Amino acid sequence: MYAGIPSTYARQKLLSCGFLQGEVTLVTRIYDTVLVLDDQPLIALEVEDLLTSAGFSNVVTFTSCAEAQDWLNTNTPQLAVIETRLRDGASDEVAGILSSRNVPIIVHSADDAQVDTAAEITWASRFWINKPCLPDAFLKAVQDCRVA
Repeated sequence: MYAGIPSTYARQKLLSCGFLQGEVTLVTRIYDTVLVLDDQPLIALEVEDLLTSAGFSNVVTFTSCAEAQDWLNTNTPQLAVIETRLRDGASDEVAGILSSRNVPIIVHSADDAQVDTAAEITWASRFWINKPCLPDAFLKAVQDCRVA
């Protein structure tokens, strides 16, 4: 096991912007793969950067549910950060695949938690982070998700 914290550069950048307060330490394995599913490129890049600076060595990012489902045909991540609705539809099927494989899911969305009744079971008991959020809140959710 390796203890990962944001890189010095990333930490200084976050501190100077007033985003990071205190120390957030994540315990990750060097081979951890994280799936990021978000159709907003700037947000996806920010999430990828935060995860990389927190010690995750393999972050794969997709901008559509179809791409993520194709990748999931042959891969299983150890953690997923997903948006509820993308340009090609709701990500319920992706969440269902991940749940069936016991992959911890962080929902990073501007939607309210459990917005529709049909998806309630799929999204139940997931870590939910509203957009926008501060980097330290996001990293805390990652830490909590990995510990749970």
